[in-house]
Amino acid sequence: MQNSGQNNQPFQNQNTGPFQQNQAQNNDQQNYQGQQQNFQQNQQFQQNNQQQQNQNGYQQHNQFQNQQNQHSNNQHQYQQQQMQQQQHQQQQVQQQNRDQTTQRMPNQPANKLEKKKSSKIDTDQIPRPGTTLEESYNYKVFKTQSGYNTAPQSHQFFTTVDEGNAGPRFMRPTVNSLSNEPSLLNQCQIPLGVIVSPFAEGTAYEQDVPVSDYQDGHIQRCSRCKSYINPHWTFTDNGQSFTCNICKLSQKVPNDFYAPLDDYRQRTDKFDRPELHKGIYDFLAPKQYVQRKCESVCLMVCLEMSPAALQSGVYTQALNSLQASLDYMPAPEFTNIAIMTYDRFLNFYQIPKTLDQELGLIIVSDLDDPYCPLSKQSIYMNVQNDKDKINYLIESLLKNGENMQQQYEQNNKSYIQCPSVGSIVKSVSESMNDSTGRIIVFSSQFPQNGYGKLSKRDEVKLMNTDNEKQLYQPQGQQYAELAKQLLKSKIGVDMFIFAQSCDLATISLLTTMTGGSLYHYSDFDPNSDGERIHYDLFRNLTRVYAYDCMMTLRSSSGIVLHDYYTQQGKVSVRDLELSCIDSDKTIAVEIKQEDKIQENEAYLQFAILYTNQFGQKCIRVINQFLSVVNNANSIFRSGDLDATSCLLFRQLCCKITAEPLKLIKEQIIKKVVNVLHAYRVQCASQSPPGQLILPESLKLLGVLSNALFKQELFKLGGQVKVDTRISDLNKLFSLNANQLQQWIYPKLYPIHNIYSVGDENIIPGNQVEENVILPGTIPTSSERIDEEGVYLLVSNDYIYLFVGSEANTELLEMLFETSNLEEVQEITALPQLENDYSVRIAAIIDQLRRNKYGSYQGFKIVVSGSYYSTQFANLLVEDQIKGVESYADYLCTLHKLIQDKSG
Repeated sequence: MQNSGQNNQPFQNQNTGPFQQNQAQNNDQQNYQGQQQNFQQNQQFQQNNQQQQNQNGYQQHNQFQNQQNQHSNNQHQYQQQQMQQQQHQQQQVQQQNRDQTTQRMPNQPANKLEKKKSSKIDTDQIPRPGTTLEESYNYKVFKTQSGYNTAPQSHQFFTTVDEGNAGPRFMRPTVNSLSNEPSLLNQCQIPLGVIVSPFAEGTAYEQDVPVSDYQDGHIQRCSRCKSYINPHWTFTDNGQSFTCNICKLSQKVPNDFYAPLDDYRQRTDKFDRPELHKGIYDFLAPKQYVQRKCESVCLMVCLEMSPAALQSGVYTQALNSLQASLDYMPAPEFTNIAIMTYDRFLNFYQIPKTLDQELGLIIVSDLDDPYCPLSKQSIYMNVQNDKDKINYLIESLLKNGENMQQQYEQNNKSYIQCPSVGSIVKSVSESMNDSTGRIIVFSSQFPQNGYGKLSKRDEVKLMNTDNEKQLYQPQGQQYAELAKQLLKSKIGVDMFIFAQSCDLATISLLTTMTGGSLYHYSDFDPNSDGERIHYDLFRNLTRVYAYDCMMTLRSSSGIVLHDYYTQQGKVSVRDLELSCIDSDKTIAVEIKQEDKIQENEAYLQFAILYTNQFGQKCIRVINQFLSVVNNANSIFRSGDLDATSCLLFRQLCCKITAEPLKLIKEQIIKKVVNVLHAYRVQCASQSPPGQLILPESLKLLGVLSNALFKQELFKLGGQVKVDTRISDLNKLFSLNANQLQQWIYPKLYPIHNIYSVGDENIIPGNQVEENVILPGTIPTSSERIDEEGVYLLVSNDYIYLFVGSEANTELLEMLFETSNLEEVQEITALPQLENDYSVRIAAIIDQLRRNKYGSYQGFKIVVSGSYYSTQFANLLVEDQIKGVESYADYLCTLHKLIQDKSG
């Protein structure tokens, strides 16, 4: 261990306004706008234009303009080195394609987007996800009081009114009606379970989750099944007795909880207690639930200072984004933050008591047995009370980064071997001293130094063989053991990974086993991905978190919990534990109906014991009512597409470490065929055999499964890196219903014809209350793209603005101030212009991002025939893509398999 000091000038804090605290977690739009303002002030990618507000009052999105500062030069140097050392061949291919684009005259139709047409069936008649213009401003109101009502699909616009049943943002059962006999449900072939997003964020029109304070009291629970009091308990004997809806046991009401009944046999205090009339609510837990008092939430940010991290701008961007997020972090008075860096060794910084003193630095060189050399009090700073110290440290580290980069350049050093992710996490976890929290790691290297070092595997040799599954299995036990220790210590791990290769199958255990988040930037581009880093980190630091989580599902007699499906795959336990869970995470729960259900209704109750961001021990209770029926028609009618597809895909894709991808794909097709065949047999047996019959509730299973096969996760033949496949698998097992469908099936919006609606009051881009009107979607297929048009394609990670080779020159002038396609392709951000069309398109993009409810989407402009057209075309998931048949042909395949199964 070495000691040294840092000679940096203290940071002079220039206040730009009063401290702002984000008190309401659901004020997502205010949060979103605030992050835009801060990012504009602090980002290294400086902009020439300021944000503007349009006539309807919405805020325009930040734009990245041409760079004029030193950071831009650093990025350029980095790109040159990377291209020369690692991507020379790719550069040549890209340049050839760009040459083909730029050599044509503006609006000359060369190298147009290839249309892939299917001639087997009429594609206008097949079902697909989509929304109309009217739906984007006239939200459907979904009332939850009746379990017979099927919830809106996640891609639709809706507002939930909680009337005693949890809304679909929080819990979705695969079917809203169960069968009285297990055999009937088995015959329907629909997987039985629920998907749960316990801390999901609602819209501005929905109420916050209500809270009941029982810190000094006693929560009412069933003495037999231990379920929590809920709206479906029935009270008798003038309120002196109750019957549990889960296990049907009748019990006496304690004296301190007694309330008389009214004329409708409802408790007179029903609407004073959320637990008696809401489907979801929080309890502030009594003292006996608190095993370990949480003094604070600790966040440790670990930044790499290698030549690549500095030259690419990742290091600088992370620090600036962290600084921009401080005013928007929830519970700042209860959150402590620290920053460490690493190059060849681990660098810990001791914060001086006064800012006129030097910043202390202690270097840990033992990477095989790493540790934290400083006390918690020496390195952690309170977000609210120590903001001047945090800013001082950030400014000092920014200066250190500049100095180190200069040294690297002077010494002509482009690479140093950094400690492994395992070394970093193991050392900093000791600094938390039994405080719950998270470790946020930025890494751009393969882990081959110190604790947790790994060996590179021969992907080429194993790919497309029976042994390919070995590539998706972790190396050794070190990372699994470290993750178990982190889980025991209630510490989550988030990783921002920029490495070309890093063995995500192994190191991602630190995130998947603790409930953390994985951000994988494959083929990182400093120019286009800097914005994404900022918003990913901002979202990470400002969203809702629950810590020290334990959860379980209770159910009516005859129904049993079977398995959980989380980021770590299939987990077979009764009580699931995670160090943390955030508002963007979803858990799938498989249940089984083993016995006959005697009643006309069944109930599910998901309960999670957790510590909130203010250190309070809470219990969130989520209730679901299911009707019980005796016919297959009612079961299929109550099916939920989002829940069914999510559970089905997770059930089969969790086998990736044990079975070949080809076999998993075949199993998914078989399961879809079984569901559709069961519907034909049980509900439409009189239909002509030549007609494909689809259940209304699950009619999109075909398009979603076909689109899933076109993701990186399922691409065969060495078309995708193993790390990218693992990253996709992580998305599949963590995204909520809205994000998952957007990832699988990107939405395509035509924007060249927005004025054609006729009614000027509903032109896309207009604002109606809190929302901007969006165009209607069209099928995500090259068949629907006109070279004279302009389109927005919205995927989970990016929003693409596609410009046809013959697009209207007037529209191009209004959007880009040029109609020259060569110049348009060079634009990296939509210019902020004052004409009506530009303002509307910017507003539409802004609304699409807000609708995402999660990680930020980057922005790319794609001119037809350019290099990026291939990337764009690979997202047109109804087309045939790299050996995977088109959606229309896939439906024909499903129909043939159903006919074969019917004999």
